[in-house]
Amino acid sequence: MAYFNHAFQKMFFAGGATGYINNAGDDSVDLYGLYGSGAVTFADHNATGWPSVVAASAPVVAGAPLTLLATSLYQNDKIGPFHGGYQETTKSKMVNPKYISRFYKVQAKLPVNNIIAVGGTDFAPQCCPDFYCDETYQLRLDLKGSPALRFLNHNIYEIACAYTGCCDGPVPELVDPALVMQTWMQYVADDPILFGLYGQTNQRFVNVGFIVSCDGGDWDLYLPDNVIPGQPGVYFEADGTTPNAVAIAFRDALVNAADNPLTLPNDPIASSSYTSVFNPNANNCCAGLVIEAAYEDTKFGDCTFQTSDFFETEPIRIQASVLDDTGDPCVFEQLCIHDGITPSGVGSTVVLPALQTAVQVMGTGEQVLRDLILSESYGQNWFNTNDANLRIREITQGYDVTGAVNRSGLYTCYFILHTVPRMNNPTGVFDNDQYLLSIPILDLAATGVGSAAFEAFMVAWLAGAGSTVALETF
Repeated sequence: MAYFNHAFQKMFFAGGATGYINNAGDDSVDLYGLYGSGAVTFADHNATGWPSVVAASAPVVAGAPLTLLATSLYQNDKIGPFHGGYQETTKSKMVNPKYISRFYKVQAKLPVNNIIAVGGTDFAPQCCPDFYCDETYQLRLDLKGSPALRFLNHNIYEIACAYTGCCDGPVPELVDPALVMQTWMQYVADDPILFGLYGQTNQRFVNVGFIVSCDGGDWDLYLPDNVIPGQPGVYFEADGTTPNAVAIAFRDALVNAADNPLTLPNDPIASSSYTSVFNPNANNCCAGLVIEAAYEDTKFGDCTFQTSDFFETEPIRIQASVLDDTGDPCVFEQLCIHDGITPSGVGSTVVLPALQTAVQVMGTGEQVLRDLILSESYGQNWFNTNDANLRIREITQGYDVTGAVNRSGLYTCYFILHTVPRMNNPTGVFDNDQYLLSIPILDLAATGVGSAAFEAFMVAWLAGAGSTVALETF
């Protein structure tokens, strides 16, 4: 607080069915019975019963100091015959709107997977590469991010090699670019680290396929065949040709990519069904490789909050580069790499955007729960984390805290930063205590809208105090 360069943070959980209480006159002692856990309101501490107030009330219009209240998280008011008062509202320090320095919200955001492309696509036809016979083309893929580091203690990478076969004559001829892409794709699919083992679709780091268009026709997506013939695989049913939900979802992710959507009118096709119609004299085909980060973290659904407990939020990022015979990245100007990192294409000076830029999830229930546990511990409501004493967690209503938060949901969180002047300081220096009030509101659809009623209240209250502070959105 006063002796630190940061604010003391306290959470007022508004993730219940009501969220922000928008009814004037509800007394503080009645809030839990009326709205249950997860409801917040501002109350007039100068009035009998501490009634809640709304934007049109006199204290708000006048910009008067108010107190933020949150209903209790606990279902029982007493623990044992002596210790009681657990259903009392959580209260902030008196908040004077004249001393509010910031009011902002952090919007909930859904995670977005990284998708990259190598070679030709329907939005980069100028990047259709030429590949020649009797050559080995090497593509290096790097997977970066916390999931990779936690898995291997270093970045995950694969060097895919595609040999184009012997030439029929003394003059090198062009070969079908789709065959190079198909070979690179199969390298990735055969890597147990990148793609999992035995068709374990929830243990792979990437989805991979290649796309091809010949004679100006539609772009088709080809995916690796089933790992075990006659058995359902990653992308196809047991018949080996019918796309399953994973295959369709991958196709849809490419079609709906936020940055550069592909035009793929047809369902995915098994790569073994690809028939080349490439004409080296006409150079009539264009092909590319498409890769989607598909990492899924393994975590306990209900962790015990030990030091080893962890939940993942950082997305995997994919980087691609072409290697020369010595293993160094080389200039291959015809091959465009759409990863947002690697310079490529004509001139090799332009960084082409990824098909879809990775976005980290924001406002996870797991993070809100941990912040709530920390905030409650400041109020001496300790959350027991000892595996040997989980009974104590039950006795002290710790499961009421974990049960209040939707751990698989998302929350848009408001923050109010304000100060409380310290009039009597033993050092003889005038000082302010600084407080940060966080108010998470459930936002399952990640709209980021939050609570319009709460925002209207804050606007009216700040205006009544003559404050110029405005809502900031992140």
